[in-house]
Amino acid sequence: MINHLEINDTQWSKLAYTLYATNPEYLCNALMAFESLQRLESKAARVLMYPSTMSPLSITPEGNLLQLAKNEYNVQLVPVKIQKKNKIYCKLSLSSSVH
Repeated sequence: MINHLEINDTQWSKLAYTLYATNPEYLCNALMAFESLQRLESKAARVLMYPSTMSPLSITPEGNLLQLAKNEYNVQLVPVKIQKKNKIYCKLSLSSSVH
């Protein structure tokens, strides 16, 4: 059975597309997804979690992509610290600063 909720009833402020990019390749993929969301006029927020070792202020390909995400696609940038144990990704913790 089809749910007949009106699109206008959606509380967009409670929804977000959240992507996690652990390296430059995944960052590039995330930007392509955010570009599509922008082009399709998605109303949900956009959030990108990325390693705190990358900086949107750095003059690097990664920094440029992070700035593009923020400025062109209205993405909230959330740096995270990736913790490793025996070279295996095991846990993710949010960094104290949000850009």
